[in-house]
Amino acid sequence: MIRTLLIGGAILSLVVILPIALSAGEGQLYTDAATGLSFRLPPNFSATRFLDAPHLQPGIRAVLPNVIVLAERRLHATNDPISIGSIPTITVDVLTGERAKFNQIFFKSEFRTTIRGHAVYELPVTNGPKAQQLFYYLVPLSDNRILEIAGHRYYFSTSKSSAVDQPTHYDAMIADIIGSLNPQTL
Repeated sequence: MIRTLLIGGAILSLVVILPIALSAGEGQLYTDAATGLSFRLPPNFSATRFLDAPHLQPGIRAVLPNVIVLAERRLHATNDPISIGSIPTITVDVLTGERAKFNQIFFKSEFRTTIRGHAVYELPVTNGPKAQQLFYYLVPLSDNRILEIAGHRYYFSTSKSSAVDQPTHYDAMIADIIGSLNPQTL
């Protein structure tokens, strides 16, 4: 949808991107071979991975191969791996071992909520430039497995003069992903 505004005699056109929520059974079923996790992909998204990035810390590089990266097809038309930070994404990662144990410290009542019948911990991640703000959720799967889901709040601005950052509405997509989790794979 395109909105046209008249501001100070200048015409400004904004592209407004509306969220697309999944209906029950909508979206392609995705099963990750490495983790066995199954969920429905949001419409117009594809699943890929991040490119290896030699400049990253070894601890981060070690987990990259297992992070599922969901990208809008209009921003990334292939399933080829993508560079971290090149486009807005939703990331899905199954935390186990020490990573799961560490993240359990965030299982506090002030962060607990329920999304589509699943207990979820929604953490506030709002520091930093708007393009870096995230939606961030932890979904307990079992005693030693946690699903970490993060998504950009805003599309990356292509212009420094852009006065309005366009929201991605990835929180709605993430809620649909959480709601579509296959209980048999948890």
